[in-house]
Amino acid sequence: PAMTEQAPDGMFPFFMPNTGAEKYNLKNGPGIVDLVDSRSFNTASILEEIKKYGFMCPFEPCQKHLAECDQEEFIVVCDPTSRYGEMFLLLHTEHAIKAFLSEKEEKENAAKEAEQRQEEEAASAEAARIKRENAVYVDIPILPKQYNSLTADETDDEVKNLSVRNTRPLLSFKLFCPIHIMNQEVNFGDHNTNQSECVNILPQACSTPGLGMSTKNVAVQCAPSTTSSKAQTEWHRKINIAIQYEPLGLDDFTPLNEAALIHFLRRALPLVESSLQENETVDIFCDLLANNNESSDEKHHILPSLDKEQKQWKEIHNFCNLEHSKGKMLTCIDWYPNRKDVVATSACVTSSFNERILTQEETATAHIIVWKFSIQIHPMLVLESPLDCICFRFNPTQPNMVAGGCINGQVVFWNTSRLSSALEEEKSKKTTADDERKEEKRDPPIQIIALSHPELSHKRMVSDLVWLPASTQINAKGKLLPHEYLTTESNQFITVSGDGHALFWDVRFNDIMMGKLPYIAKIKSSKSQQQSKQQRGDAQENDFTPFQWLPLFKIKIKRTEGTGDLTFGKVICFAATSRLCEENEDLRSQLICSAEEGDIVSVNWLPQTQNDSVGDDTFVSPEYVQWMASDHSRSCVAMSQSPFFPNYVITVSDWNFHVWKTDSKPKRPIFSSPDASTHLTGGKWSPTRPSVIILSKVDGSVDVWDLTNTSYSPFLTLILTPSPITSMEFLSNGDANKQRSSQLLAVGDKLGSLHIFEMPQKLSKSHRKEMEAMNFFLERGCGEDECDTRECESISNDDEEKEEGVSIIQKDATNNIAEQTVTKEEDIDLEVVEKYEQAYRDMEKKFLEEHGLSADGDNDS
Repeated sequence: PAMTEQAPDGMFPFFMPNTGAEKYNLKNGPGIVDLVDSRSFNTASILEEIKKYGFMCPFEPCQKHLAECDQEEFIVVCDPTSRYGEMFLLLHTEHAIKAFLSEKEEKENAAKEAEQRQEEEAASAEAARIKRENAVYVDIPILPKQYNSLTADETDDEVKNLSVRNTRPLLSFKLFCPIHIMNQEVNFGDHNTNQSECVNILPQACSTPGLGMSTKNVAVQCAPSTTSSKAQTEWHRKINIAIQYEPLGLDDFTPLNEAALIHFLRRALPLVESSLQENETVDIFCDLLANNNESSDEKHHILPSLDKEQKQWKEIHNFCNLEHSKGKMLTCIDWYPNRKDVVATSACVTSSFNERILTQEETATAHIIVWKFSIQIHPMLVLESPLDCICFRFNPTQPNMVAGGCINGQVVFWNTSRLSSALEEEKSKKTTADDERKEEKRDPPIQIIALSHPELSHKRMVSDLVWLPASTQINAKGKLLPHEYLTTESNQFITVSGDGHALFWDVRFNDIMMGKLPYIAKIKSSKSQQQSKQQRGDAQENDFTPFQWLPLFKIKIKRTEGTGDLTFGKVICFAATSRLCEENEDLRSQLICSAEEGDIVSVNWLPQTQNDSVGDDTFVSPEYVQWMASDHSRSCVAMSQSPFFPNYVITVSDWNFHVWKTDSKPKRPIFSSPDASTHLTGGKWSPTRPSVIILSKVDGSVDVWDLTNTSYSPFLTLILTPSPITSMEFLSNGDANKQRSSQLLAVGDKLGSLHIFEMPQKLSKSHRKEMEAMNFFLERGCGEDECDTRECESISNDDEEKEEGVSIIQKDATNNIAEQTVTKEEDIDLEVVEKYEQAYRDMEKKFLEEHGLSADGDNDS
């Protein structure tokens, strides 16, 4: 609150309700501050009212001052600004009343004088305008006068007076515009000078009269006489011109004898012939899955198309909180584990980097909003964070634990036991009208219970977060815990950032620091620290322990080729896929990450160490990167793992998406989609359809890809929101899907609205033999990748052999050596041609056998 001034002597501030102000005619409008300037009252009558009505009279707080008042009338002054703490001021002494009346009279006289002055100025301006309009202008020629000058100094002074000369050095100013605000729209408006040093000067009517013009008689030199002259211009006459073209033959050109060109043509000849033959035998524009053969249709079932009625997705809920999320960007969405009607989203301010720098000294809070379908008016729960949360996730085994990553690299942690207990009570008993009224009551936001140490956190924004399953827990050295130390609860999660680090966190950091979990980390402490630990142990379990939250384990990823660190964007943990981990336990420590430079990286935090020696010193450096491949030209906006084929993932960039097989060391994706119509903002693999992928776009629409139906264009495009889509998440919990007959999709936009859509039945239920068709599509892509890899290796080997022959030609200029080299190249080319011919026949034979077209007599054709 603003500091109030102390009222002077004879003035008493008091409070009067709105009804009392209307009763005594102190208001002139419906608003609270619509008050008159002042009004006088009879002292005796007001004291009588106070005596009659007691505390019900609005003047009852002023009874003491009115009893001491020796004036017949007192004055009540209305102050809407509450300068002295209240809006009504009682003047009860003669000195105060005279001071107020004199000040009021001075203001009235000043207002009258200003009004009279304005009338006089208006009258003079009108008279000047009439005089100017009725003025008669006479054109009098200027006649030169005789020039008289007694001395040369006077002449010099007069000449100097005729020209403008600088009396001081010229001032130079450099005006420039910052690059980050160039070509941007600028909105001008009023600005409060109390908040900033910048002041907007608005246009105002100028009351200053125009400056008069003074005349000065000076002598001028007459202009020289002019003469009329003529000039002849050029004229180009148009004529018809014909040009005869003559054809040029091969005889007109001199033959080229360069050995490099001849070698290139001979090397390219078999490749061109092989490509032309493949184009003649195989239709490169046909869809291999669109086969009209009945036997092929039964083997690879083609999915039916959607009906017109099912192309419109039904929006069953729309949530937007005016206080916490309206006008903000929803960066992350997560469903409450094992619930079909509770979803949470994080709201972040849509500010640029420069705007955040200007407002970095201002304190602001961010929120994670938890919505329940049965409560539409306000959120079920709100989690408060000191900074914007870019990502967050519920603990899959302990839903009351929520972890989030902030924009400055710190990690926050909440305990939502209130939400978990409310949901458990709802399951155990039926809801009544009284329970619904209790749910409508707003609970205060839940504060964080842990915030990571800023110096030991990420140096850049936390880009992704994933919980480790209960079967995969690590110690402080990054090693997997034995089975005897594992429980059914998950307590650790991983965060990645653009600083190139992957940090592992444990929510039991208090117990670890107190030495209760020695199999995770052994803490070395002094005697004083041990005594403080014992004191904490004797206290209650719910008391706060002032330990700093530090990462349990961290790894820094470096490039396998060249120098520099990798910067992480998104991460997928294979430990969350129980089926793969049961087949291969080594996958529990494997991560698939996307780099900001556009690469896809396979990371294992249990690396194979290698010995590096520098001089006489030998040290062991871990190699976390298993393989790395070039993916997109820019960073990924989303990564998603197939729930049906866990070793396949999709990476979504600005314009398209790629499908990767991660159980090998690929050099390129097995499938690359064509470019979208506009920028992509996210992508998810359907949890119920093996072949369906949903991509969100910046124009508020989504592309539905069905890879078993078509692989060159989206199967369906729908507009879901009027603003850009910023986040998207499927309801993928197993228990929730069993309870619902359809699939739910949560979509967040840039304006802070959360949309819940119900997918059509044909996009949510798997069709007959869809798994076989999708498996065939993925295996075919992997087979083409392996074939292309072998061909590229053979071509590279042949190129190296041929480049050796070219180097011999360039070194020796004699004709005999050149002829020997050419003949040697001809022998090599024949061997290459035979190798390609045999490879083509093998591929043709395999193609005919796969499509059921092979015959006894057709195998050799």
